[in-house]
Amino acid sequence: MLNSRTSMSGYEVFHSQLRDAVAKYPSLKIIRGHGPAFLKGTFDVVDDTGKQWDSFEIEIKPTANFPKAFPLLFEVGDKIPKIADWHIYEDKRNCCITLPILENIFCKGGITIAQFIHHHVRPHLFNQAHRRAFGFYANGEYDHGVLGKWQYYMALFGTASTTTIIDYLKRCIGLKKCLNKKSKCFCGSDRRMRKCHYEVYAMLKAVDKSILSFELVELRQSLQLS
Repeated sequence: MLNSRTSMSGYEVFHSQLRDAVAKYPSLKIIRGHGPAFLKGTFDVVDDTGKQWDSFEIEIKPTANFPKAFPLLFEVGDKIPKIADWHIYEDKRNCCITLPILENIFCKGGITIAQFIHHHVRPHLFNQAHRRAFGFYANGEYDHGVLGKWQYYMALFGTASTTTIIDYLKRCIGLKKCLNKKSKCFCGSDRRMRKCHYEVYAMLKAVDKSILSFELVELRQSLQLS
């Protein structure tokens, strides 16, 4: 018998949270079969004023890395086109909720199914409902795939220079010690962190270096850099 949460697999942690998730979202039901149990049902997209925008038939399935990574969200009612332009992974047909770097930050301390639904499924489906109604996403968006990653890092670092972004990421990954506000900035500007990229550094520090390394490889490959 498992003695602690830390010794449980992602599937087991997910399974242990199913009843709590259904209690909070009774329109979802626990589906049991030959594989791991998952959630399925109707999710009504309601805004803060109480207006209902749309309803989606969804499934939420576990992953091996849960709760340090998101579960998989599927829209199974065929209201959302299963193409990248609608933020759907065309190989697995699950929804693309956010960028991997942001998912890593959100899940750093672990995430529950209920938190995932409230903070990520709900706004994601609202954005989809808004696009179905008006033709565009309400809260803005990054493009799907590597282009969206470039957009994110351009906004984060405040530069449109791809070579500068590559250089900054390499410097962050290569840091051997923690920096503080009085340290010289990692960007190489010779300025103190507090007057340069401290907030960016603090955010990236919360990301696993393996994630940053993978991001760097993908960005470099998109530029066909060796």
